[in-house]
Amino acid sequence: MTAAFMINVFVQGDRALLPELGFTEAGMYWPYGSVHVVDLQEQALVGKINQLKARGNPSIPHPPQSELNKSTTIQKAIGIRSWKKMAREGIICFVLYSRDNAVHLARSPADTDNILLVDYRNSTAFPEDTSIEEIVRAMLRQLERKD
Repeated sequence: MTAAFMINVFVQGDRALLPELGFTEAGMYWPYGSVHVVDLQEQALVGKINQLKARGNPSIPHPPQSELNKSTTIQKAIGIRSWKKMAREGIICFVLYSRDNAVHLARSPADTDNILLVDYRNSTAFPEDTSIEEIVRAMLRQLERKD
């Protein structure tokens, strides 16, 4: 069984933004470090996702309420503070995560008014030994279909 992980991929135009996520003692994933920006193409995504997956989600202190109310690293990198405005601007959030001996790919629906409203119920589940290449191809196919 592989270690649990979560990776967010924000798609903005022809680029993908991947924030480093830590896991707080309160049980929440939270962006804590750099935001990695790569071209929206298979090789670049596979390389960056494999790097972030190998690094894992380190334990970090739970941010105080004052920090939760500030812009996150991803909001700063995208240049938009509002999650709702991101949805209106066509930004999509994919979430790649492990659970129940599988790797799941979920995303914010195309018609959402808030990109943080990720549709986990309709995530695609892959066997845990599925390559990141195969999962990235599935992500890119979803973008091509605009679903």
